[in-house]
Amino acid sequence: MLFRSLDSSRLDGFYAELSRELRFYLMVLSVEDREFDNPDVVLAEHDAILSAIRSGDRDRAVAEVRSHIETNAQRLKEILAERG
Repeated sequence: MLFRSLDSSRLDGFYAELSRELRFYLMVLSVEDREFDNPDVVLAEHDAILSAIRSGDRDRAVAEVRSHIETNAQRLKEILAERG
């Protein structure tokens, strides 16, 4: 991680907390959508990102990553709203 070269305990702490939160929300998505039963959907989403990166198409790669994040953020909002 690039920020680690700054030797900042504040940045280290921030990143650690952000990582914990992200893992929690990714687990919520995974369990709620039963991704372990059908990993092909997740693999296809990530394959599209990887394909765009490998092709060298920066704009497509950015669009794929942005779409992936926005789609999952919206899905997470729906799940949390259902749970009240």
